[in-house]
Amino acid sequence: MYNVSKPGIPLSAYRELSAFKVYALDCGLLRRLARLAPEVVLSGNTEYKEFRGAMAENMVLQALVPLLNGVPYYWTSGNQAEIEFLVEHIDQVIPIEVKSATRISGGSLASYTNRYNPSLRIRFSMNNLQYNGGLFSIPLPLADWIMKLLNCLTTQP
Repeated sequence: MYNVSKPGIPLSAYRELSAFKVYALDCGLLRRLARLAPEVVLSGNTEYKEFRGAMAENMVLQALVPLLNGVPYYWTSGNQAEIEFLVEHIDQVIPIEVKSATRISGGSLASYTNRYNPSLRIRFSMNNLQYNGGLFSIPLPLADWIMKLLNCLTTQP
């Protein structure tokens, strides 16, 4: 997955070939490669924090594959902000932030919004489904519904 310097269309024109991330894409394989016991994932273990974020990102990426026309992209602002995924949908670039719990603090999406003012933003977390002022909050368990949810939003009058 490549970093982009600017969220322009097409994203491929703005990719930085020297900055990229590698994902396992399949959460089961990632868990197995990390030698993480299934009980840890299901138990809510307090020691399972950072890797829970990696698992959440992989889960969302799996769901986004049908939206991605090729390689996925992400955006960073130095070491200060990061948007996990950028998706081209119809005539816009949609930033997608992934949080692995209900705590959604952090300024990455706000930083991106202040800089580029996207009309639609998506945040995956363990919070309830809601749409508020251009921010579409989607619970992580509904990640596989992203295509249907996006189509509902973008076809509304």
